[in-house]
Order: sequence, then C-alpha cells, then structure tokens
Amino acid sequence: MNPPQSLAAGRHVGQIFFQRAAELGDRTFIKLQKGESFEEVSWHAFAAMVRQVLAGLCTLGILPGDTVAIIGENSLPWLAADLATLTGGFPNVVISPGLPDIMMARVLGHAG
Repeated sequence: MNPPQSLAAGRHVGQIFFQRAAELGDRTFIKLQKGESFEEVSWHAFAAMVRQVLAGLCTLGILPGDTVAIIGENSLPWLAADLATLTGGFPNVVISPGLPDIMMARVLGHAG
C-alpha cells in the first residue's frame, strides 16, 4: 500500500523511503544479529513490512492525523510500525513497555 494521495503530493519521509526502496530493491537495508550470524533484510522486504503495517492501520479505520501509539522494544517490527505511521500521516507516540501502567496511561492521555 502506498501513502494516501493527500500525502503523496509533497515530498515527505514515506515518499522518500518507498522511492529509495524501489531503487535499492534487493540490497541490504539492515543486518540483524541472530546468535553468531547475521540475517540480512533487503530494502524490498522491509518496504513490504511497512506496507503491511500501513494496510493494517488503514483497515482499522485510522485516518491521517489520528495519533497511533507504538508500544514495544526496539526491533524490526517496531521500526516498520514507526515508518508506517509516518508514511500514513499518523502522528505516533512511542512508549516503552517497561513503563509502569500509570505512566503509560499518563503519556497516552497527553497524546490524545
């Protein structure tokens, strides 16, 4: 899924990311350490992850301008969620799962 038309008109992070992914295709986007070895993830594969997250957010009825909370540890799925929210025009609030519930509720409350 590509960014909503209203966002595709101007140059923004989502447009730049998908353009670079198309240009770099099967080149390595990131290497993830798995024990003693490394797993390579291509630009194409990561762009597909971002599109899947973006499609999921749109399926849930989230619209550009709606705030999305991302709760999780630093990981490839977390990075895909972050980029998908930025691509879709959804402001995001990143929350560590280690926060006490009361603090998490406070952050979410302030974020709207």
